[in-house]
Amino acid sequence: MALPHASSVDAAQALAMVGLQKKSGRGFTSFIHGTSMEPTLADGAAIRVGPPEAAGHSVGQIVVCANAHKLIAHRVVYCKAQSGADSFLLTQGDGCLVCDPPIRNSMIQGVVVEANIEGLWVQPSATWTRTPCKQAIAVSNVYAIRLCLAINFRLALFAARIFTATAAASKRFFA
Repeated sequence: MALPHASSVDAAQALAMVGLQKKSGRGFTSFIHGTSMEPTLADGAAIRVGPPEAAGHSVGQIVVCANAHKLIAHRVVYCKAQSGADSFLLTQGDGCLVCDPPIRNSMIQGVVVEANIEGLWVQPSATWTRTPCKQAIAVSNVYAIRLCLAINFRLALFAARIFTATAAASKRFFA
């Protein structure tokens, strides 16, 4: 099922529609808006999203999650399983140097199973490429958030938000 174009519904309506799709166990089609997943998924690329995996998610998968009243398609860079509690995930856009704040497994709305690349539906790559310098920055950020997550979930949320704000400010400064 295709979601209406982003300009025809507001974020709350889109989240409600995706929530119904998730409960039904069916997938949906949507579009990427933004450059955070480039070069893997370009701005405007169509994606097919399957239902979330009951057994959990793995590093390298591209998942769609509800975050700040919008849907975000980013790659899983870390999974933390907890017995008797919800698992935590860290996600990161392929074109981003900082990871997103930690999310609970229950926030995952689906898994990107195909992307329309140059007119063909293909499975997205399980790996991504960065320059060695950018890779070192991205990996160190993930490890910093993982360390915070081992101490306290709220600390990890706080640290991730600080890193994100700092990255956004430096991007504007150096642009």
